[in-house]
Amino acid sequence: MDNIYRSRASLIRFIGDNLGTDSPTTLTPVLAQQILSPTSFTNFSITNSATTLYRIVWSAGHTATTDPQVTFTAPDSGNVLVDVSCFISDDSTSGSGPNIYMALSTSTATSILINDSSIISEKLVWFPDEEDDAILNLTFFATGLTPGASYTWYLFTRRYNDGQTNRIFVGGDYPLMELKVRSVLGT
Repeated sequence: MDNIYRSRASLIRFIGDNLGTDSPTTLTPVLAQQILSPTSFTNFSITNSATTLYRIVWSAGHTATTDPQVTFTAPDSGNVLVDVSCFISDDSTSGSGPNIYMALSTSTATSILINDSSIISEKLVWFPDEEDDAILNLTFFATGLTPGASYTWYLFTRRYNDGQTNRIFVGGDYPLMELKVRSVLGT
């Protein structure tokens, strides 16, 4: 318990020492955050496609849950990190699951092609082997944003090369889903 109090005291001292100075030690600010954790679960089945991404729109369970998106104002550096944390299940029984991709996009469409100009970034985020469930924590790096401009980005996903089922779950007994935008310092 003493360590907790010492850590808290150190943090308070750090903040106090750096407020009002010309060159404070810099903390990376959170520009926006969305936390999804409904009381009952909801899920989204990831569609198998080599060429199309699908916006995460809850399709089963508590479908009134807000779909994952984040709105923020770009920092002076024009660069941000977007952290995503979510629970994905894999029901593959073939011994080799699919590649799971996620992307950030400005599009509100329910699906877009993988070469769509609205895509901020697409990444291969997971390759389950067989009947795996996982909490994924991933980060997108976006550059070249106009400082002071407002952006809204939506989370898209797809899976490829497997005929089994992958779903994203949130709420109820499943972990929360979080999208968080952080400023990148400097240019």
